[in-house]
Formats: sequence, structure tokens, C-alpha cells
Amino acid sequence: MGQHAGTLNRIWLIVLGLLLLIAGIIVLLQAGGLLAGLSGMALPDAGSRVISGDLWAVANRPETAVILGIVGILAALLGLLWILAQLPRKGRATPYRLHDGDAAGFTLCDASVLAGALDASVSTLPGVVSSNSVLRGTADAPDVTTRLTVTDRTDIQDLISQIRTSALAELSTALETPRLRWRLQVDVSARPQSGGSPVTASGIVLR
Repeated sequence: MGQHAGTLNRIWLIVLGLLLLIAGIIVLLQAGGLLAGLSGMALPDAGSRVISGDLWAVANRPETAVILGIVGILAALLGLLWILAQLPRKGRATPYRLHDGDAAGFTLCDASVLAGALDASVSTLPGVVSSNSVLRGTADAPDVTTRLTVTDRTDIQDLISQIRTSALAELSTALETPRLRWRLQVDVSARPQSGGSPVTASGIVLR
């Protein structure tokens, strides 16, 4: 499962929204003639120039071109970093350090081992064709993402309840933390469950 830049996007949208809101308030105050009163400056006459001086002389200076070039490069780099942040990434967790409060040592456990144990437990449940989990975060606040493939006759709600009370409960016990965040993606397949036995169906034919 990929990890996306949702938090980064929300932060940038909030920043841009605040900047646009401030600019809009300034424009409204200026249009209403309130900006000059708040800033203590006198309003210019109707026939006077808003900006005095030779703007071409200021814009034609070498340092102006350098400043504009630096601003443009920074804006391009920020835009490139934002685009790169949109690419989904695995972001798997580093090995977990599991220890007891009364013990002097600790145990290093790879996140893929715990995810594999979770998948092995989930795969034994009725209706599960395959399970692929990724474990992220820390041992105190683990984040589990599971992609589950089930048969088309599986009761999804009942299966989720079984996973919570069995496989996830075992993982939470192994990590010694109740704060376990779990995200699930379910795919439905027409394939039968691996190792399952055929079921004979019976019923009444209505004509």
C-alpha cells in the first residue's frame, strides 16, 4: 500500500488559503477607503500617481534581476518538491525495539516479520483468499495497512470483526500497546479460498 502526502497538501492549502484571505481583506479595505485610516496615511488625490519615481530605473538594476531570479528558483524548487511528495511511497517501518519495563534489555523485531505473522493469521479465516499487510509507525503507535482479497460469498462485516478480535488483538498483545491504527482495503475475487473444501449447495427450485 502506498503512503501519500495528504498532510502536506492540507498544510499548503491552509497556508495558501490564509494568504489569499489576507490579500482579499486588504483589497476590500483599500477599496472602501479604510486602509489609509487604519495605517494613518492620507488618501492620495484622484489625479495623483499611486507610485512616484521611475519604476523602470528600479526594475532595470542588476540586483533586481538577481532577486527575481532567486525568487523564481526557490518557487520552482518548492513546486518540484511538492510534486515529488505526491508520488506514493512504501514508507515501511524500521525494526521495532520491544522491551519490558522491568527488563534491562530489549528485542529488535523487523516490521515485515510482524506483518507476515498478521497475514498468516488472517489467511486462516474463512473466505480469505490472500492478505498483504504493511506495518509502519512505532511500537507505541503502530500503523497497519492491510490489502485483503476475499471470495464473493464472504460476509465482510463478520470477517472484519473476526480480524479485530483475533489477528489484530494478537498483534496488539505482541507490541504491548492498545493504540493500533488499522486501515483496510478489500478486493473481491471469484477464486476460491486456498486449501478450502468444496461446499454442496441445496435449495428449492421455483418455477
